[in-house]
Amino acid sequence: MTAKAFEAAQSNAHELPVELSLVDQSCMQVCYANIAALLGSTENDQNTLRRAAQIYEDMQATFSFESTPIEWATVHRHVGVVRQMLGERINDAAILENAAGSFRGALQVFSPELFAWEWATIQSRLGGVLYRLDALHSDTELLKESIAAYQNALRVFTQAGSPFKWGEVKNGLGQALQVWGDLTRNADLLKRAVQACREALQVRTRESTPMLWAATQNNLGSALFLLGRLTESVESLEGSAEAFGKALAVYTGSNANRLSKVTERNMAKAEDMLRAKMARRVARVYWDDDSQDPTRDNSDDEAHNA
Repeated sequence: MTAKAFEAAQSNAHELPVELSLVDQSCMQVCYANIAALLGSTENDQNTLRRAAQIYEDMQATFSFESTPIEWATVHRHVGVVRQMLGERINDAAILENAAGSFRGALQVFSPELFAWEWATIQSRLGGVLYRLDALHSDTELLKESIAAYQNALRVFTQAGSPFKWGEVKNGLGQALQVWGDLTRNADLLKRAVQACREALQVRTRESTPMLWAATQNNLGSALFLLGRLTESVESLEGSAEAFGKALAVYTGSNANRLSKVTERNMAKAEDMLRAKMARRVARVYWDDDSQDPTRDNSDDEAHNA
């Protein structure tokens, strides 16, 4: 849908038939906001996203938790999604906090018992918002809440039943776990992060979703790097460099220059640390062997021990 067609739709949206009920008019406005949100997302247009958010927010006054709970919760969910998209694009903590509040509001209605899919989808989005807020605030509690939200989503999303969503949540969980593991210097958390990324790669394949596959390979490389740095595991660092290399190949082939540069730097760090550890290992073996010099005369030691 072009911007011109969108503007035409906006004009018509303000001239709705008067015979429609207020709720029906609001539902049509929500449909218009959905179009604005989609257009703003696909064209990366912040102004259109802001417009969509404003329409949703205006509609919140039309519905109530008591009389129209599903419509009320649906609008809250839509507001949260648009705020999340906008907040992530401009790294705005206040907008992301509002998104989290909208999602929490929607969860008051969308329960796992009655609305399992909606509940899990909102939990997944809440996990992503809280993860970004932790990056802005460095608040470990937000990180823990993010992980809990992702784990909630996995109560509904399964690899067999909803592989795409399952892989998306596993990837997000891997990101959050590796940050928490790094902060607490906890190898078990980092291993869980590695496992989550590897599980995501079972459904995020290079053939079907190359950019998502590369993103998860990048996350895997990061988790393995942190694990290798903490445990001094050469195997983890080798895996890290390999994962970064796989991601870099896709980014380079797709002309994703910014992602290529970041991933290339990450791979260089992993390779540098790997070389340093291998050098120390060789030096250690050299000195160990030198202490057992076969030309050394042990006759005095043997005589003493006798």
